[in-house]
Amino acid sequence: DGLTGFKVEIKPAGGEWTEVAMTGPTELTHSVSLTSPDSWTQFRVSSVYSDGQTASAKIFGLAGQYK
Repeated sequence: DGLTGFKVEIKPAGGEWTEVAMTGPTELTHSVSLTSPDSWTQFRVSSVYSDGQTASAKIFGLAGQYK
């Protein structure tokens, strides 16, 4: 209850987490683009609630660099 949206973040190899999108509560997809087949990128999606709390899902990674 109180879900306001989802925060999508990416982390390139050796980099820091960067927010790439804040979606609405009914938006269940977000597109990213492969910019290089080298290295890898981690992804993290968090549920954001009206009281300011967040809940992160399991972090996952893909080969390549994404933006």
